[in-house]
Amino acid sequence: MRIGSFVAVDYEHNNEYYLFCLLKLLIEGYETNLKICFDSFETCYVFNDSNAECPMFIVNEGMNKIRLAQDDLSYWAQTIYQLSHEMCHYIFRHYKKDKDITLRWYEETVCEAISLYFLDYASKAWNKCELSNMNPHFYQSISDYLKNEIGKNPTNDFKICTNIDLLKEYEFNNVYERKTRYAERNYLYKELLSNKDDFHVLLNYTNYLNGDGLSFAFDNWERDYSSDLIMAIKDIQPIKS
Repeated sequence: MRIGSFVAVDYEHNNEYYLFCLLKLLIEGYETNLKICFDSFETCYVFNDSNAECPMFIVNEGMNKIRLAQDDLSYWAQTIYQLSHEMCHYIFRHYKKDKDITLRWYEETVCEAISLYFLDYASKAWNKCELSNMNPHFYQSISDYLKNEIGKNPTNDFKICTNIDLLKEYEFNNVYERKTRYAERNYLYKELLSNKDDFHVLLNYTNYLNGDGLSFAFDNWERDYSSDLIMAIKDIQPIKS
């Protein structure tokens, strides 16, 4: 089932309709709230693999794919959480001049914050989703999922990376440990709620990387954009200059 640049497919459980409806809701949120226009984006196939260890945005198979990792697609809150995250990676790729550059700690933190943002969005906009005709009160389950995520306890593994060597070690060995960035994720999520119109300033981040490829030249970034979201990233980056 196609919607814009996305094609929703469920090979396993014939739940394409669930996936299509939630994808449609998230696209509307990205376009109306975060001012992202998908019209010029490359086609992206969205599917679920119940045997996969984790969701992933895949670019090395000749096309863009978003793979979800759920037992099935009937738990809609988890679909929203995973799908919004991987859609954010897809958006990052579109905005990069050099698509081979990825600062994983940064992208993962932003995408994780976006997952929270869209749980909040979906709980408040649930009546816009066609699935609300099947379960009009599911917004409460989405809200509960969000509260559970926000309440998770972080570790300080990311926060202690106060020099380039430590940050490099983290980038290549620990970046997918989400619990190490729960605090930073929650902080950025709250900033996104207040500054959603500025979401675009986070997307061309590769233009503002220092020569080390791990940290940011905030003077240049702040010169080009005035946004509290940049200040939030400045607070989050553990290396302080």
